[in-house]
Amino acid sequence: MRKSSISLIVLVSYILLLYLPSFCQTTIAVLELEAKGVTIIEASALSDRLRAELFKTGKFRVVEREEMDKILTEQGFQMTGACTSTECVVQAGQLLGVKQMVAGSVSKVGNTYSVYSRLVNVETGELVEVATYDSQDKIDNLLISGLSIIAAKLTDSKLKLNSSDSIKSELNYSGSLLANRISNNMIYVKGGRFYMGCDERPCNDNEKPVHQVVMKGFYIGKYEVTQKEWKDVLGENPSEQIGDSLPITNITWLDAVDYCNRKSSIEGLELCYKTYNNKVLCDFKSNGYRLPTEAEWEYSARGGAKSQGYKYSGSDNADEVAWYGENSYKQLKPIGTKMGNELGIFDMSGNALEWCWDWMTEYSKATEINPQGPHKGVNKVLRSPRWGKPSNISVRVSNRAGRHPNDAGKYIGLRLCRSEVE
Repeated sequence: MRKSSISLIVLVSYILLLYLPSFCQTTIAVLELEAKGVTIIEASALSDRLRAELFKTGKFRVVEREEMDKILTEQGFQMTGACTSTECVVQAGQLLGVKQMVAGSVSKVGNTYSVYSRLVNVETGELVEVATYDSQDKIDNLLISGLSIIAAKLTDSKLKLNSSDSIKSELNYSGSLLANRISNNMIYVKGGRFYMGCDERPCNDNEKPVHQVVMKGFYIGKYEVTQKEWKDVLGENPSEQIGDSLPITNITWLDAVDYCNRKSSIEGLELCYKTYNNKVLCDFKSNGYRLPTEAEWEYSARGGAKSQGYKYSGSDNADEVAWYGENSYKQLKPIGTKMGNELGIFDMSGNALEWCWDWMTEYSKATEINPQGPHKGVNKVLRSPRWGKPSNISVRVSNRAGRHPNDAGKYIGLRLCRSEVE
């Protein structure tokens, strides 16, 4: 046999060894584990870890969270709670184009944490495998070894036990995983220029004059903060209309600031807000949660650098993107049930009103760069007004309102923001 032929065979063999495993992998997606007695933050971190452990088995190509969320959003797949039924799991799998789906839950009863997961065949809806794991006292045990065991059971793989050194690294990993979630429900808004306000009818006087604003990049909540998310952090629900997937309401501006700081503390982030001489100060260089400035809010509502110039957030048809007095009968609706805007942000026209950082003030014609509002005032800005006027006025992206920071209202909620920190 010629030397060149032998070299060719060796080369082909090497390529097959290198790429054949990926051809044999099954493409799967992992839905968020349902939180039962644990926080959404904890359940989300465990979901991410399960994805990583399934990938490490070498038997699966695992769809990344961001890719999965993008596809499901583009396909109009919406759910008001956890996707746990076989019908929901199969439907999500079909939209994602995967062969198998993993779904399940993480729960806490007394001092016992439990993970339940199941592997489902998308084509047939049949149950392929079920795996469970219980841990006493600490949720860290699930991150360290529990989800490795779950992944091994789901793939019928042998599990390699961690050494003491690897356990230490796993602990560090679990801490960073909980702390560095810029996250799944935060949308990055690229910096740019836009014209803020409105000079045309039926605009209000406080929306005039239109002026140019230059913005740097930041992150903003894909959805309004829900009652479930609020309860997970503060342990109570002040809303009058109750529902886990409804936006939190009936909160003051000071309540909203407190929520931001407490959520930051839970996730190991820097606190944005400090109080000095009974005055709340914001450190915009911190990496924690905060309220959006009014300019950040309007820039996001308009679609940021992807803006199509719509009157409402994502459309010129209010009914496509907004819940307001005339179509909701003055009832709050579950988040994300209308169409999102150009950036994939929901409910910026209608549903709950949203607190902003700024004190309410008049606009000027001067160009502004990353404005944060005046240093003092009487009322704090509220955006996304929805009641008392026809829809073509109330849910426009430029519409403004204000309330005293100590005032609460049964339709007043919030949306989170984070600075882009180097």
